[in-house]
Amino acid sequence: MSVVDVLAAADPVRHAELPCPEDDYARALRERVLRADVRRHAPGRRALVLAVAILAVAAVAIPRVLQREPVGASPAAAAVLEDLAAASARAGQTVAGRYAYTEAKTIFSVTDTDAPAFTALVPSVQETWLAADGSGRIRTVHGTPYFPSARDRSRWLAHGSPPLGLPPGSVSIARLRPSRGDAAALARRDPATLDARELDRLLNSPAVLPTETGALERLVRAYARTKDPPVASMMFEQLDDLLTDPRSSGALRAAAYRVLASMPGIQLRGRIRDPIGRRGTAIDFPAGYTGTIGYRLVIDPATGAVLAEETLLRHPGPEVAGKPGRVLGEVVYVRSGSVGRLGARPAVHR
Repeated sequence: MSVVDVLAAADPVRHAELPCPEDDYARALRERVLRADVRRHAPGRRALVLAVAILAVAAVAIPRVLQREPVGASPAAAAVLEDLAAASARAGQTVAGRYAYTEAKTIFSVTDTDAPAFTALVPSVQETWLAADGSGRIRTVHGTPYFPSARDRSRWLAHGSPPLGLPPGSVSIARLRPSRGDAAALARRDPATLDARELDRLLNSPAVLPTETGALERLVRAYARTKDPPVASMMFEQLDDLLTDPRSSGALRAAAYRVLASMPGIQLRGRIRDPIGRRGTAIDFPAGYTGTIGYRLVIDPATGAVLAEETLLRHPGPEVAGKPGRVLGEVVYVRSGSVGRLGARPAVHR
């Protein structure tokens, strides 16, 4: 069988879309092409030149078909992420008390998928007290819901104006229980051998996570494969969680930034102000299957600390209207520090 025959038989477009390079069908296609014996028919010079040309095209085109995106962040974003990794490593870990305290202004979206679908936005102020073992408390003051567009509000009215969360001004308290199990033992195992619960437990224990970039990438990728969203989107979300977890060391945050630098699709948006006016560096990343929404992180370039994370509307769809760039979700980290007891608040602002 010639190389042309191999490529024709493999037919890389017979499926509507290849999920990722690690997909079983993608692996099989890659192996069939690479194992093809082009010498079997002893081609003449012209045929040999054609075979070499086909192999050259395949070497470039097939990885692109399998991956569907360039490898790694844009060059500008990768350079900035490397600088942020260095800044995080220098900053180290700042939690000194029993609890890491964080105050954040948040916006969460609430979507009703019953036709006609609509989305509402619910603001709140959250205070979190988090101990090293995962125990603690979250105190939330709920704000007044609003809508990203007039269409969403009219559809909400058409549904009979259902409640959109707790009444404005109300306060809710969530108590966090300590993590169970030996996370350190899980960290010594191959991530591919861990189930979803074990991976969840491990990634909620930043103190034992690997700070070597390749090891962290393998762990986060294994975790992402147990979730529903596309692997890249879930990896970005989990890396964001590690970057914003006050228990994460500077070395762990540095490794997280370096993993981000290896991910395709990340774009640098440059210097901007966060929602409360602080200057930072912004990076963007597409989310989900359709590209309707995207993620943005605004980061302090001096320390590598995430100032704000946003979910932005990229393209209006059936479930949400509004202009591109509309904020559909937001967490703005107003202040943080260490305290000795639940309910206490630090004086240090950032």
